[in-house]
Amino acid sequence: MASAIYIEVKNMKTKIWFVLLVVFITSSCTKVSTSPDDSLTEPSNFTLEQIDLESIHLTWQDNSSAEEGFRIDRKIGENEWEENYQTLPENTTSLIDSELVAIGNYSYSIAAYSNDDYSETIEASINFFYDDVSSLYSVSSQNYITDFFEFQVALLDSNEIYVQRDYDVWFKLLSRPEGTNLNGILYNTTDSLSVRSVDGIASVTMYAGSQSGIAALKCYVYNSNNVEISIIKSNIVIYN
Repeated sequence: MASAIYIEVKNMKTKIWFVLLVVFITSSCTKVSTSPDDSLTEPSNFTLEQIDLESIHLTWQDNSSAEEGFRIDRKIGENEWEENYQTLPENTTSLIDSELVAIGNYSYSIAAYSNDDYSETIEASINFFYDDVSSLYSVSSQNYITDFFEFQVALLDSNEIYVQRDYDVWFKLLSRPEGTNLNGILYNTTDSLSVRSVDGIASVTMYAGSQSGIAALKCYVYNSNNVEISIIKSNIVIYN
């Protein structure tokens, strides 16, 4: 913007007018904002992991900088979505869900929110697998021995899949001819032997003793609820 200023100079008989042109230069400064982006961006890298027999671990990447928090919905199997199942504070990137009520498929959706505004949601699913002993199955079909044989038992879960966690499995000779033993050790009928399962299989070796006869072998394990699961293999013929 420019303006003129008139200056009167008196010099004897002459009046001289000088016009001084003053130019005012106005400059504008660009405002630099240091405030964070206030947009709500959907989380990413949403992953689910079963970390034990009771929990699913949810993790995600926070892509917003102005959210108030995160809203998580949950769905179990074919049931309806549980809306607002969990509401978490800002900058949260994980959750451990231990309120599991059934074996099966768990689906989760997550969105960032601020007041009544929500980002796009992202979903993930996991088949929650309760890896616990539900039944025992005799892998060994042999029902007689002349010297020795290896008796194997499978630990199965409720889906009849081998339980991968290790368990202490007990074998007890309920009846036996004289000298019959497990793993080369003599036992009375009330004694039992504990072995560790590997990849869902536990095994012992039964050795014939000095006499022929019939043996009966019990195998049992305590699951995570401290319930005894057992199987008995009877009428094992010992030849000597």
